[in-house]
Amino acid sequence: MLRLFFLVSTFNLCTVLVVVPSMLLVTIYNFTGVYVMRYRNKDKREINQFGQELGYAIWMGGPSLTYVKGILCEDGIKRIYHKTGEPDTFFSMPGYVTVKGKTVTGYLTTNNDGAYEFRPYAYGKNHNLIGSK
Repeated sequence: MLRLFFLVSTFNLCTVLVVVPSMLLVTIYNFTGVYVMRYRNKDKREINQFGQELGYAIWMGGPSLTYVKGILCEDGIKRIYHKTGEPDTFFSMPGYVTVKGKTVTGYLTTNNDGAYEFRPYAYGKNHNLIGSK
């Protein structure tokens, strides 16, 4: 079943939200039909050599990383990272972790060993919830 919802936006005249429950896919298009945002279900899971669970969505060109369970933060605590957008560089992927019920935005990168780690944006609203070691 396909559902279309029309939403009024301050940035465009109209936004179309397409929901396909069977695929657990949500796609948002603006009035020009340009892709704006997409969230997908975790289609594939694996554990890397560092014990981190990696979740992938099967997408055009192969799997795309959507979450990392057990990602190391600057304060030494392991959390769950969720991807929020496509990376603008090869070395970082935007996303967030939750600390004490609050969202901390930042990016995923790797340390010298190759394990994934999360670094908060210094200008983010809740960046101070993840303190240094």
